[in-house]
Amino acid sequence: MVQKSIIEKSVEPSDEVLFELKLAESKYFFLLREAKTRQIFIGKK
Repeated sequence: MVQKSIIEKSVEPSDEVLFELKLAESKYFFLLREAKTRQIFIGKK
């Protein structure tokens, strides 16, 4: 994730930025887990 690398390089990120990053990560992992549960694949079979 590009956002995460930018925040890691930031001197003192705000609480709002850290919250948004955690929210984005949570959504990503939730959707990844859902795709695995439903056996959804992207690409060639």
